[in-house]
Amino acid sequence: MILGLVVGLISSTFFTESCSSIMIELDVSDLWDIADEVLIVDVKGISTHRGSAGMIYRKVNARIVESLTGPFAEASVEIIVMGGTIGQDGVWVEDEPDFTFWERALVFLNRFEGDATLPGVEGYRVVGGPQGKFNVIGDIARSVTGKVIRLDEPEVTAPRLAISNFTIVPERLELWEDVNISLRVVNSGAEAASYNVTIQITGQYEADEGSFQHQILNSRLEGGEDRIESFRFTPSIRGAYNVGVELSWFGGECRKATSGGFLVSPAFVDDGHGSFLTGVSVALAFAIVLVVLRMVSSRQG
Repeated sequence: MILGLVVGLISSTFFTESCSSIMIELDVSDLWDIADEVLIVDVKGISTHRGSAGMIYRKVNARIVESLTGPFAEASVEIIVMGGTIGQDGVWVEDEPDFTFWERALVFLNRFEGDATLPGVEGYRVVGGPQGKFNVIGDIARSVTGKVIRLDEPEVTAPRLAISNFTIVPERLELWEDVNISLRVVNSGAEAASYNVTIQITGQYEADEGSFQHQILNSRLEGGEDRIESFRFTPSIRGAYNVGVELSWFGGECRKATSGGFLVSPAFVDDGHGSFLTGVSVALAFAIVLVVLRMVSSRQG
């Protein structure tokens, strides 16, 4: 009994879990393309929480000093960082950005609405882990990977368009159910530009009979503006579909975005065979019961 208590005490002492991943190196131009928001912030608070799935995470509350991607609706932003310590429980997650109280930072952020690890947790996540967070001192922003952004550079006069918020809802559906594809086009330059968006849907398995292409032509964005482009597609063949998006504009480079696509399961069709087989099964079971009853009564007679 005493030995069991000792083992229990040892097992309940401080422990640290670790999570690791492979980080893909991103250039500053990649960060601009991927991010939903690019903000200069002052960190005002950091709190640690445990999610409903057991994962420990931190909420970084930051006051917005300046938005570099157009107007931001709120005066502050909440950044979600995986890992932390609660009591004697600790979790360390590789390739997560590190924040400290009162620091000023330039952050590349994507909207976060929860996942399997943190269900129901909403806020923003830093793009590319530590690569998407730059410490700001004066007019210089510097990342832990050594990349530098000068904040006193003149405004970009040419159009500068990029894709973000590329989403597919739902990712699993039935035949003849609509799938909604949407993306955000941002012009972070000062001049207006006309652009084209091409959405290519390609099927796999039974859906290999062909591909579908939808184009949004000659849309126009003023400097500093952004727009949500959306498209609805109704698949008629089951299987897996890949979705690709291409953004192009006159005098500019072509930007591409891809997603995991969506999966179409076959819709259930009642052709009468199911009901027929069910009726046969019931009749067969009833006949077996009658035979058994007759055998029992004959033995008793």
